[in-house]
Amino acid sequence: MDYHFKSCVFAVLSLLVVGATIVQGVFDRPYIGSPKAPINLMTPTPGKEIYTGKSRSFKDLPKEIPNAPVTEWRLPTALQPTHYAVTLQPLLNGNFSILGHVDIEVDAVEDTTNVTLNLYAINVFEQSISVHRTPGGNDIAVTSTSFDAVKQFYVIQLAGTLSQGQSYMISMDFEGFLDNNYYGFYRGSYVDTDGSTKYFAITQFESVGARRAFPCFDEPLLKATFDITLGREDTMTSLSNTPSISVTPISGQAGWSWESFQTTVVMPTYLLAFTVSDYLSNFTTTSSGLPFGVWARSERISDAQYSLDKGPDVIDFFESYFQIPYAESKMDMFSTLEFGGAMENWGLIIYSERTMLWDPDTDTLQDKQYVLRVVAHELAHQWFGNLVTMGWWSHIWLNEGFAAFMEYYGADGAEPSWNIIDNMVVEDVQYVMERDSVPSTSYPIIQDAETPDEVDSVFGSITYSKGASLNRMQQAILTQSTFVSGLTSYLTMYQFTNTFQDNLFEHLTNAGHADGTLSTDMTMKQIMDTWTLQAGYPLITVNRSTDGTTATVSQKRFWTNNPDTPETWWVPISYTAHDAMDFNTLQPSMWMADTDLEITVSNLPSETHWVIFNIQESYFYRVNYDTNNWDLLFDQLNTDPFVIHPLNRAQINDDYLDISRAGLLSYSDAFRLLRYLRKETEFIPWAAALNNLDYLDTMLSRTEEHKTFKNYLLNLILPLYDSMGFLARDDIEAEEQKKHILALAWACDLGHEECVKNSVNVFSLWMKSPNNNRIIHPNMKKTVYCTAIAEGGEAEWDFAFSQYLQAARESEKDRLLEALGCSKNKDILHRYLSMAFTKGSSIKKSDSMLVFTSVAKNVVGKDVAWNFLMRNGRSIAKYLRNSKVLGKMVRIVAETFNTEYEKSQ
Repeated sequence: MDYHFKSCVFAVLSLLVVGATIVQGVFDRPYIGSPKAPINLMTPTPGKEIYTGKSRSFKDLPKEIPNAPVTEWRLPTALQPTHYAVTLQPLLNGNFSILGHVDIEVDAVEDTTNVTLNLYAINVFEQSISVHRTPGGNDIAVTSTSFDAVKQFYVIQLAGTLSQGQSYMISMDFEGFLDNNYYGFYRGSYVDTDGSTKYFAITQFESVGARRAFPCFDEPLLKATFDITLGREDTMTSLSNTPSISVTPISGQAGWSWESFQTTVVMPTYLLAFTVSDYLSNFTTTSSGLPFGVWARSERISDAQYSLDKGPDVIDFFESYFQIPYAESKMDMFSTLEFGGAMENWGLIIYSERTMLWDPDTDTLQDKQYVLRVVAHELAHQWFGNLVTMGWWSHIWLNEGFAAFMEYYGADGAEPSWNIIDNMVVEDVQYVMERDSVPSTSYPIIQDAETPDEVDSVFGSITYSKGASLNRMQQAILTQSTFVSGLTSYLTMYQFTNTFQDNLFEHLTNAGHADGTLSTDMTMKQIMDTWTLQAGYPLITVNRSTDGTTATVSQKRFWTNNPDTPETWWVPISYTAHDAMDFNTLQPSMWMADTDLEITVSNLPSETHWVIFNIQESYFYRVNYDTNNWDLLFDQLNTDPFVIHPLNRAQINDDYLDISRAGLLSYSDAFRLLRYLRKETEFIPWAAALNNLDYLDTMLSRTEEHKTFKNYLLNLILPLYDSMGFLARDDIEAEEQKKHILALAWACDLGHEECVKNSVNVFSLWMKSPNNNRIIHPNMKKTVYCTAIAEGGEAEWDFAFSQYLQAARESEKDRLLEALGCSKNKDILHRYLSMAFTKGSSIKKSDSMLVFTSVAKNVVGKDVAWNFLMRNGRSIAKYLRNSKVLGKMVRIVAETFNTEYEKSQ
C-alpha cells in the first residue's frame, strides 16, 4: 500500500458518520447539479421493499448498541464469506450518493443466530435484508438490527439458527456517500483544460475502508471472490479488478449503463477496487500476453508512457524470478489526483499522479527512478500481499517489507544500467536505522493492532524500510539463490491463503537446510524473532587485541541518547581484512546468539592491518572499533579509498557519524575521517555522509561555529562540484546525474558564489521567458528555484507562485511549493503559511503540510512556522479536520530546534 510510509490520508475525520444524527446530516442534502432518475438495483423479491433511490427518511438507520464493549474488535468466527455480488451506482454528477445492493454467500462454520458485518458511514434499509439457506431455502426472519459505531459492527439478529456446515445468502440494499476524504469509495475532482470541474469516483480500501463502500466481512483472513457491477453515465468509463464482461442500459435512465466485471480470484476486501471517470487509456501486453493498461486524465495520458513501457517488464521479471505467474487476468494502472501514494489492488493499481507519471520535459532523473520503484513496489505486491496475504495487520511487514525490498529488484530488472539495488543501503537501511535508534520512532515490526486506528498506525517506516532491510539481511544469511527458492516455496504453498511470519521462516529454513546455507541446528525463526518481535538493533563493538590477531566482539542496543537497555539479538557476523580482502562473501562466518553479550574472534591480521565487519552493510547493525582500527581505516580512506567497497565506505561514514551523535565517538575525529570525501567519486558514500552532515548543519545553525562548519563542508564538496560543473547533462550515467544533483544542491545551499550566481541568473532568464520549459534542466530545478527565491524578493516569489498556479504536473507543483518556502523574508513566509491553511485559497488542502514543512526546514522560517502553529493550532486542526496532525507539525519544527530556549518551548 501507499508507497513509503502510507502517504494516503487515513486519519479518521470528524465529519464522518458516528451516529444517527451525523448520518442524517451527511446524506440529507440538496442535489448538486441535475437530479438523477430513480433506479432499481435488483429484481424485487416478494414481500420485500426495494430501495429505488427516492428520497427517504432514515428511520432504518441501525440503532447504536449502548455502552458497547471495545475489548473485542474482530468479527465473530461463525461465518466465512465465499462470494460477493456487489452492485453500486455512484451519483457522481448528482448528489454524490451511492446506491447499492450486496449479496454475500457465506458458509456457517459454527451455529449462530446473528450475522455480524463491518459497516461504516452506510445506511442499510432494513426492509430489504434477506437471509436464506442456499440453494433454495426459505428466508430466515430478521428480528432486529443494531450498530456499534465504535467497533463498526452491523448486527442482524435472526429468528432462526444458521447451522454449521450449511451455506447461506445474505442480501440487502443500502445507501452510502461519495465523500472527499481519500478513504473508502470517495470522489475526487480536477479542473479540465476548458476550465470545467470534472468529478471521478475511486476507492482506497486498505486497511479498513471497504466497509465504507458496502457491508462486508472486512478482515484480511476472510477472503472471497467478487462480482462487481457499477452503474455509470455513458460518457464515463468504469474499471474494477477484472476485465469488463458486459455493458447494459439501465432501464428508465437514459444515458446510464450497468457495467459488470469478471469474477475475481479469491482475495480480501481491502484489495477490491473500482473507479468511474472520464480518463483516457493506452494499452500493451506483457511477454506472456497479459493485457496491460495505463489510465490518466487527458492532458496527462502521454506522461504515462514510461510506466506503460516498464510495467510489463517488471511483471515479466517477477514471473521469471519467482517462477510463479501473475494470478489475475489483466493489469490496469490508474493515475489520478486526489490520491495519496499508491495502492496495490489486484489488477487495478491506483497511483497518485506523482508516483506513476513522468514527463521528460519537466521531471528529473530521480523522479523517473521514483516512478519506476513505486510501480515495481506495487507490482511486487501482486505476489506479496495479494497472492499470499498476511493473516492479520500486525504482520503487515510480510506485505510491505517484501514489496519495499523487491521494488529494487523489479526496477533493476527493467532498468539494469541504473545499478539501483545498492541504493537500498542509504534509502532504506541507513534511513530507518536513524529512526530505529530514537525512542519516539522505534517500535517492533510485529505490533498488536486491533482497533481501526491501531491498524492504520502500523504503516510506517519500520514496517517498510526496516522490513526491507531485514529481508536484505535474510538474503545475505541464506544467499540469494536459497532465499529466492524459499520464497517461491512459500508463495506456492500459501497462494490465495493467509500467513504469519512463522510460515515464511519455515520455508526459508527448509531451503537453507536443503542447500546447506543454514546450519541444521539453527532456524530462521530462532534468528529472526529477535529482529521482528523487539524494537531496535545492536551496536557491535570490535575491540582488537594489542597485536590485532583476536578481537572481543560485543553487542548492545544502539540508542542516539545511549540509555542502558537489556535487548540482545541473534547477530550474523561477517568481516574482511586488509591482508585478505573479500567484499563479496556476504554469508556470516560466525554468530552471536541472543544469549551472548560478547564473543571472541580469532585469526585476524596483525595490528597494522584494518578489519571491516558487516560486509556491504548486509546486516542491520552498526559497528564501532577500537581507536587503532579506526585510525587504520582513516588512513586507508585518505590514501586510497577505492580499496574499500563503496557500500562499506557508505557504512563507515554513516556509522561513525551516528555513533558520534550518540556521544560514543568524537565529532572532531569524524571530521578527520570525512576529509577523504574530497577524493570520493561515487554517489552512495557521498549520500551517506551528507545525510548525516545535514543534521549537524541544522544543529549548528544560528551558532558562532556555523560559518566555520559551512566552510568545512564547502571545502569537502567543491572538488565534486567542480568535477561535475553547474549545468546538468543527459549524456552521463544515472549515478553521475544523481551525484550532480547532490553536488549542486549542497554547493548552492552552502553559499558557493558561482553556484548561487548561476542559479539566480538562469532563474532570471526563466522569468523573462516563462513559457520556455527548457531554460532550466529538470535535474537542476529544485536547487535553482530554492536558491533564486532565497536570494530574491517579492518579484521572484510572486513569479514562482504564478508558475505554481499554472503548472499541470504535480511533481512541478511540489517543487515550486517547496521552493516558495525558501524565502528569507519572514513576512512572505507568514503570508504563505496563512494561504496554505485558509479555505478557498489557491493552495490545495492536501498540500498544506508540504508548505508547512518547507517553511519549517528553512533556517529563517522555523520561527515563523513555530509561531504560526502556536497561534493557529485550533484553526489548523479544524481546517484539516484532523487534530492528530498538530503533533506531527510540532515534531517537524522541533527537529530543527537547537537552543535551550527552543527546547523549553
